[in-house]
Amino acid sequence: MIKKVKFLLEFLVSLTILINLAYSSKVEADFYPYPSSILGTNNQIQNSQAAYQPLSVLTNQQFGKIADMKIVSDKIYIADSQNKVIYVINESGQILQTVHSPELQAPSGLAVDRTGNIYVADPVAKLVIKFDKAGQELTKYSKPTDPLFGKNSPYNPTKLAVDSRGELYIVGTGTTAGLMVLSSDGGFLGYFGGNQADQTLLQKMQTVFGSGFGLKNSLKNLAPAPTNVYLDASGIVYTSTNVATNQAVRKLNLAGQNMLPASANVGGAVAVTTDRYADIFILTSTGQIGEFDSNGNLLFVFGTRGDNGDQLGLFKNASAIAVKPDGTVVVADSETNLIQEFKTTSFADEVHAGVRLINNGNYNQAKAYFTEIVKKNNNFVLAYNSIANADLLQGNYKLAEANYKIAENKVGYSNAYWYIRQNWLDHNLGWTIFVLIVFLGLIQVFKQLHRRTQVLARFDQAVAKLMSSKFFDELRDLPRMIRHPLDTFYSFKREGRGTVRAANFWLMILLIEIGIYLVLTGYIFNDELVKEVSIFFILAVLLVSLLIFVLINYMVASITDGEGRLKTVYVSTVHSLAPIILLLLPTVLLTNILTLNEAFIIQYAYLIMAGWSILLLMLMVSKIHDFSLAGTLKNVFLTIFAIAIMLFTLYILWVLGGQLIDFIKAIVWEVTHHG
Repeated sequence: MIKKVKFLLEFLVSLTILINLAYSSKVEADFYPYPSSILGTNNQIQNSQAAYQPLSVLTNQQFGKIADMKIVSDKIYIADSQNKVIYVINESGQILQTVHSPELQAPSGLAVDRTGNIYVADPVAKLVIKFDKAGQELTKYSKPTDPLFGKNSPYNPTKLAVDSRGELYIVGTGTTAGLMVLSSDGGFLGYFGGNQADQTLLQKMQTVFGSGFGLKNSLKNLAPAPTNVYLDASGIVYTSTNVATNQAVRKLNLAGQNMLPASANVGGAVAVTTDRYADIFILTSTGQIGEFDSNGNLLFVFGTRGDNGDQLGLFKNASAIAVKPDGTVVVADSETNLIQEFKTTSFADEVHAGVRLINNGNYNQAKAYFTEIVKKNNNFVLAYNSIANADLLQGNYKLAEANYKIAENKVGYSNAYWYIRQNWLDHNLGWTIFVLIVFLGLIQVFKQLHRRTQVLARFDQAVAKLMSSKFFDELRDLPRMIRHPLDTFYSFKREGRGTVRAANFWLMILLIEIGIYLVLTGYIFNDELVKEVSIFFILAVLLVSLLIFVLINYMVASITDGEGRLKTVYVSTVHSLAPIILLLLPTVLLTNILTLNEAFIIQYAYLIMAGWSILLLMLMVSKIHDFSLAGTLKNVFLTIFAIAIMLFTLYILWVLGGQLIDFIKAIVWEVTHHG
C-alpha cells in the first residue's frame, strides 16, 4: 500500500513538473515580440531561433529625449536633447549626476574618454564641449579656422568619439567629406573615412569621356554623410550611415578604408558599437539590431519597430546602442525614453562560443559547436562555413568542399577543390601520362597495320562518302568562317553558298551548347540561373532574340539601301557566332577543372568568344549589305534602336493584354454571379 501511495505521489509531482515546463516553454516562445534571423542558404535572411531575449527596461521621469547613450563600467551616460543636459545614471535608472552648460541647446552626441572626461556634441550650438568627470566645463571646440577645413564648410557636430590621445572624431550634418578630426586642443587635423558617392550611369559616362557633354556642373554627386561614429578599445574607428548600400557600416583602417565585406549590412544604420570580443552591433532606422563578428560575418538580426513602443522588445524610434562587458545589449529609444536590455539565449551562447574559438584559431573545437548548431538550424551558413574551415585544416577536403557548397562559399569551395585536384595530380599524373603515351603509340601501330592490311577499308569508305556529301560540305562553312571570314561572307552573297539547312543545324547545336553551359558549368563559375528561370525559357528567349535581330537587321538594311537578302542575313548571322559554337563547350569543360586562381582564363575565353562574334557580325553587316564603315555603324545602331522599340511595344501590349483579360474575367464573373 505504501509503495502504491509513493508511486502515486511521484507521478503527480512529475506531471506537475511537465505541466510547468510546458507552460514556461509557451511563455518563453510568446515572450519575443520580434523575429530573430540569420544569414541562411541562398544568401537569404531566414528566421531562426531567438538569439536575444528582452531582459529589462530602464527609464526615469526626468528624461526628455534620449539622443545618445554610452556605457562606461556600471554607469550609463545619456544625452538628453530636450532637457539640454547629460545624465549619468546607474543600472537601476537612478540619476547619479547631471552635467549641463548654459551654451548647450540640443546635445545629440556624447563620448567619454578613459579618464572620465565627457565630450558633448551640439549641432544647434555648433559646439563640442568637454567636461571633466565632475561635470565642470573644460574646453569648447568651435568651428576650426584652419584654411584646410574650408571657410564655407559646415560645422554642425551631431555625434563624436574620442581616442586615447584626446583626438576627436566628429560627425557633422552636411559634412560629406567624412569625419572631422580635431586635436585635443581643437586644431583641425583633416577629414577621415568619407563615404563614396554613388554614380548614375550618365555620371559614369561623364567620368569616362570627360565633360564633353556640357554636364560638368550638373552631374556632381555628393557622398552621403555619416550618421554616427564609434571607437573600440583598440582605437579602430567605425562609422554608420543611414543608407541601404554597403557603406551603411564601415570598419576603417589607418588609411580610412573599409575593412568589412559588402555583406556586412542590414539596411540603413543609425548607430554602431562593438563588444569586448570586437563583434559589431548595428542599430538600424527600422529598429532592427544586426550582430556581426569582427570579420563582418552576419550572426543574428533581431528587434523591430512597433506601434506599441512601450512593449518590451519593440521600439518607436531607436536612437542609440551600447554593449555591457557581460554582453548585454542596451538600446535607447528617443520617443519612448526607454532603455531596453537584451540578454543572449542559449542558442546565441553556443554560436558565440564557436565564433570565439574560430577567432582564436581553434577550428577543431569550434567544429563541435557548429555541428550541434547545424542540428538545431540546418540553414545557418556561418555554421557550415566554420565546419568547412575545420575540415579544410584537417585535410578532409571532400567534406570541406561539400560544406562550402552548402554555404555557397565559392572562395572556400575553390580552395578545397584545389587541394583535391592537387592530390589527384600527385597520385595519378604519372600513370595518366604513361597511359596517354601508350595510347598514342597504339594508334600509330594501328595506322601502320591499316596501311598494310586495310583492316578499316569499309570505315574509310564510309567516312569518305560522308565527307563528300553535300550537307557535310555545307557544314564546313562554319570552320571556314574562323579562317577566312571575308571569303565566306563573299561566297554567301555572290556564290550562293550557305544554306538554311546548315544554319538551322548550327543554331540547334548552339542552343544545345548553351543548355549544357547553363547546367554543367562548374560550380565555381556557375551563377545557377536555371534555379530561378526555366532553361527552356532562357533558350526560347535567346532564339527569339536572334530571329528578331535577323528580321530587324534585314528590314533596316532594306530601308537604307542594303543589298542582303533575308536568307543571306539569317545564314550569315548564325555563322558569325562560330567562335561561340566552337569554343563554348571546351570552356565549359575548363570551368569544371580550374579554380578561382585561374578564373582569368575563363574570363578571357568568354571575352574572346563575345568580342570575336561581335566583330564577325559587324563584318557581316558590312559585306552582306555592302556598307561602308559609317553605313555599318548606322545600320547596327538603327537595328539596336528598332529592337528596343519593338520590345517596349511588346511589353506595353503584354500589360494591356493582361488588363484586358482581367477586365473580361471581371465581366464574366459579374454576369455569372449577379446576372
